[in-house]
Amino acid sequence: MGKNIKPLIIWLVFGAAGIIIFLSYFGKIFPVAPVDLKLDKKEVLRRAELFFAKEKFNLQGFEKTIIFSSNDSVLAYLQKNDYQRADKYKFPSSSLSNKDVAICFWHIRWFKELEKEGYAADVDPASGDVLNFRHFLLDDSPGADLSSKNAKVIAQNMISSAGFNLADYRLKESASEKRNHRTDHYFEWERKYYRVKNAALRLAVDVYGDKVGRFKRYLYIPEEFWRSFNKETSWGAALAVSSQIAMFILTVAAVFLLGFKVKNLCFDWMPGVLLSAIVGVLSLFSFFNGLPLIWNSYPDTISKVLFFMNALSGAVVSTIGLVMFIFAYVTLGEALSRDKLTVYRAFKDKKIEFSRITPVFIVGYSLAFIFLGYITLFYLGAKNFFGAWIVPDTSYSNALATFLPFISVLTISLVAAIGEEAAYRLFAFTFLKAFTKCTLLAIFLSALFWGFAHSTYAFFPVYLRGIELTIFGSIFVLVFLRYGFETVVLAHFVIDAVIVGMPLMRSHNFYFIISGVFVIFLPLIIFYCVKNNYCPLMRIKKESAGI
Repeated sequence: MGKNIKPLIIWLVFGAAGIIIFLSYFGKIFPVAPVDLKLDKKEVLRRAELFFAKEKFNLQGFEKTIIFSSNDSVLAYLQKNDYQRADKYKFPSSSLSNKDVAICFWHIRWFKELEKEGYAADVDPASGDVLNFRHFLLDDSPGADLSSKNAKVIAQNMISSAGFNLADYRLKESASEKRNHRTDHYFEWERKYYRVKNAALRLAVDVYGDKVGRFKRYLYIPEEFWRSFNKETSWGAALAVSSQIAMFILTVAAVFLLGFKVKNLCFDWMPGVLLSAIVGVLSLFSFFNGLPLIWNSYPDTISKVLFFMNALSGAVVSTIGLVMFIFAYVTLGEALSRDKLTVYRAFKDKKIEFSRITPVFIVGYSLAFIFLGYITLFYLGAKNFFGAWIVPDTSYSNALATFLPFISVLTISLVAAIGEEAAYRLFAFTFLKAFTKCTLLAIFLSALFWGFAHSTYAFFPVYLRGIELTIFGSIFVLVFLRYGFETVVLAHFVIDAVIVGMPLMRSHNFYFIISGVFVIFLPLIIFYCVKNNYCPLMRIKKESAGI
């Protein structure tokens, strides 16, 4: 036992070092948009409804939906051009706040079925202030025919009531449009003596008849930035597509070549069935859990029933595709590497000692923590020596708006872990090794395909993510060879659960924090329950006390 325990102790030591590095420097390397979730959704809705009542808007009879959102264009521009104003590695919150421009906010929408009229508001999650709002109105709706001068007074009063001093702004644009039964006016002011490189802070107000129909604070970003930004991201998309094409060719070749050797292969269909079923059920459950997000995109031109059925059918079709994808790769990969599913064999035989299963969890968690420390050091060097930059992270923050936030984190993490490890480790590596007869080439190519498939992430230069993951993907293959498929799936799951669940754990909401932590340690909880026979459906005869 002592011989087996020493490597695991080394794994634990390196894992501990990795998580310490990650916790110490991650916030300095990976910028995070400033989010202060002091108010829950119920209080945010109450503040918004009070605002609309003050503005004499009637919300009676409207349905509502609320999601958490962010202004990604502002985040990208600030990080690219303004980070030197603040700490070099942090989001430049000292130069802009939600008061100036809506950066991170709760977005609320009030709507009626098959009616254009509705309302929307962006609400600060810390103060409850309405940052932006909009009254959606038919062009033919009746209203007053004010002069531009009188409408401008209404717009100025709106800006003053929002807490802005118009003496700090100059009128940039104004326009009027005569409707059939009213006149609409548009005004836009720009803040004086303030620039984020070439971008400017602006306030926009629409007056429909004699009432404010829209108020918006935003950062006007010049077109040249978007041309440069889109050009760079297009290269990332091209790298990702190239990687996917390579995997497609590899898959077709595998199906063709294995067809000639099918008699020499013994297929065990059960792993593919089990894993694809888990992913399928969880994906559909996640669809219903995310209904608040789906209803936020409801168009007023079709019935609610038709919209829901379209959304549901789309979810079912994508889930079926995902299930088929996972089943195929797991089944093919398992046939080529029959001894790599350690935990599956334990459940199948119901007599494998836990001393063979425990390393899966020790190494899996340790590898995940090592990876988190690795990416922290990797991007620290990339920023210092190669001028790399990363768009502030708000990814998957909409999990906060779902019924059960941990379900979103769990689904994203588990689907990515099972799908990618089945495709690139269990299938791609084992197939390449079998047909090239070169282990090093198989390791490199499978890691390369996996790494550059992630080139659409907001990391710049766009090839940086591919290099980072190709390096560590090679380590994943080595761990797969030594400790099995479930080990790398567990490590991948924990990595994604930490990163995807970061918005939950960074919030000041106790429920969100517990939800994020729960997902990260869920596999360990399940393992503990099974090992101690707390789960009757998954009891395994213990032949050893384990480690």
